[in-house]
Amino acid sequence: GKVLNTVCVPIFGMIHKWVFEGVLDDPYGEFFVRAAPWLVQLRKRAHAAGGGLLALSGHEVGSTGSSAAQDLWRDGYTLHAPQLPAFISDSL
Repeated sequence: GKVLNTVCVPIFGMIHKWVFEGVLDDPYGEFFVRAAPWLVQLRKRAHAAGGGLLALSGHEVGSTGSSAAQDLWRDGYTLHAPQLPAFISDSL
């Protein structure tokens, strides 16, 4: 119990930051979610411009007619299967 809880704290922190803040804080490439290269560049430009990502991406994302936010979630991230924790299903 105590060891598992301690081990899960970092992974749950990464999941929380990614889902609720849209931030992948993974300097060592240990997280099972990867940002698409175009999204990484878009985030850098948004940060440099001092604006929000969705405002900057409005014309660059959304070519399929869906909202920019939906495109970011659907096309901006992929799962890295070898690093999926056992408690997360492959069908995610």
